[in-house]
Amino acid sequence: MIKRATMADNRFSERIKNLDITLFAQILSQTTDADKKALLAVQACTRECMDGYVYLEIGSHLGGSIQPHLLDPKCKRIYSIDKRPSCQPDERGPTYEYPDNSTERMRSLLAAIDSDGVKKIDCIDADTKFIPPSSIAQVPNLCFIDGEHTPAAVVADFDFCLKVCAVGATIVFHDAQTVFRGLRSVVSGLRRTGRQFSSHAFLDMVYVICLDASAVRDELAKFVAQARKDDLWSPRNDLRLMKWRAMAFKERASTLGNRLLGRN
Repeated sequence: MIKRATMADNRFSERIKNLDITLFAQILSQTTDADKKALLAVQACTRECMDGYVYLEIGSHLGGSIQPHLLDPKCKRIYSIDKRPSCQPDERGPTYEYPDNSTERMRSLLAAIDSDGVKKIDCIDADTKFIPPSSIAQVPNLCFIDGEHTPAAVVADFDFCLKVCAVGATIVFHDAQTVFRGLRSVVSGLRRTGRQFSSHAFLDMVYVICLDASAVRDELAKFVAQARKDDLWSPRNDLRLMKWRAMAFKERASTLGNRLLGRN
């Protein structure tokens, strides 16, 4: 039994090191292939630095980004936090719809992949602003923030992660080019407090913060092919956001005009 478990762990380790994106194949994930490789790179570095780790995710939806951690023998506990809204605001302008956004649906999809692995998932259906830190019994080593895409929500989610995570934890953000204003506040806040950290930008839309004297920070250097230039303060981000909002406004105006004219 021990030999079989060791072989399974070795096979999984190889898949992670090779950034095998088929680990995301069973459940739809709102990430590009490059995003998936970046997330696997962070996971590979995390598991390389410790015997076991705890994963916390904010904004799970269907559980697509939980898949590699569900299957990882080194992942001992998974915390899934999601307000489970049917729709929510977004920096780009429109309100995004999340139909049938339930914990039951997510757990069912994940159970189809690994019925035993689902037992290590704790689900919290709430906003991080209202979750007591004591709800997280095992301190997370790796956090992934992909909840509401507004500056206030990004900062609130990060603050929650800071309260509950382990020393030297890694905190990852998705859609960095959308939530850059929140990320700027996060980085500025860390600088003001004097907290030691390093930041890393990855393809396509992944942003990573390694806290304290993190061993993961040094391991990430192995995955230079997944890195991109850190343009967090680039004016291009602001211009892109303005363009997205203008397009959303134009689309809403067109929809309203068609309704007033009696068109479908």
